[in-house]
Amino acid sequence: MRLNRRSAVKRLVAMVGASPLVGAGQTQTAPESPAGEALFEPACVMDFEPLAKAKLDQLAYDYLAGGSEDEVSLRDNRAAFERIILRPRTLVDVHKIDLSTELFGQKLEYPILLDPAGGKNCLYPDGENVVARAAAAPTMRAFVKQLEDQGCSGICFTLDIMYVSHRDRNIHNKFDRAWGETGIPKRDSQGRLPHPRNPERAGIYPSRPFPTPTWETVRELRSLTKLPIVLKGILTAEDAQLCLENGVSGIIVSNHGGRQLDHVGATIEALPEVVEAVKGRIPVLIDGGFRRGTDILKALALGAKAICIARPYLHGLAAFGQPGVERVVELLRTELALDMGLAGVPNLAAIDRRLVRIRGERT
Repeated sequence: MRLNRRSAVKRLVAMVGASPLVGAGQTQTAPESPAGEALFEPACVMDFEPLAKAKLDQLAYDYLAGGSEDEVSLRDNRAAFERIILRPRTLVDVHKIDLSTELFGQKLEYPILLDPAGGKNCLYPDGENVVARAAAAPTMRAFVKQLEDQGCSGICFTLDIMYVSHRDRNIHNKFDRAWGETGIPKRDSQGRLPHPRNPERAGIYPSRPFPTPTWETVRELRSLTKLPIVLKGILTAEDAQLCLENGVSGIIVSNHGGRQLDHVGATIEALPEVVEAVKGRIPVLIDGGFRRGTDILKALALGAKAICIARPYLHGLAAFGQPGVERVVELLRTELALDMGLAGVPNLAAIDRRLVRIRGERT
């Protein structure tokens, strides 16, 4: 029997296991979509970026794609994965692949989360709410199923945005920061945009009208709630140790997608020292450059509990709306399951540091 693309995807997804994937109500078939067959043309998450670029105003695309200053950290996030080599095992029973894990007392059916990311409304109409619906859809239901009334499942505190970094692309484009939330306004008949009211610009010494947060802020926050508190933006063992001392529930190793301080290296390079510092006492998550199932597998082998994505699902959002967000997650989940099978690891518990080696390091 000849399989078309959609039938093949359905069969690959079914390999992941008998339990529903991410949420009690999640199906194991590829989602039907108003976007039609075009949604299933991308073979991998990288294919969504050119589709998104074709639909976006150039200013919106540069806002999404760009990093700070020389964009070294932005490039490093991807390049660093090439220095990590997988060490597959053979003759392991991998007829069933289990991606499930537990995080902050909740059962997740795969270790892929949507990172918080601003500016969605300049990428897609009502983008903030569209992504929220995608996150609450069957693809991510397990992570939010315990929401009650006005409650939430946890607090993610992003640490590295106390100043807006020097972003050359936005400065050249005279990008108005407010457009990240309100959307890019329509151009006039000559292709011109309105004069920005709050443009990003060079040469202004940074200042803030109020103090920036400190570890005392974290301690105060911890005293006010029993909800899990996750700090996003940790890159060093020293700060990871301070997370433990201040009652933090989890860490996201992140350089803000290369959009804040430049030249900090790739997040996957920072992951081992953070994992070593916490010694399993709290979960360590990571974002930054994840585009393949093998990327996720490498991070899990280096001690990450789960990974987070931003640009990939934003590309899906810009290209197809909510179905695009869900499809990006599905492609990554399917790749991870296949790569685990090929590497001889049937479940996340079977993944450890022995699965990888670093190119150039002595064994």
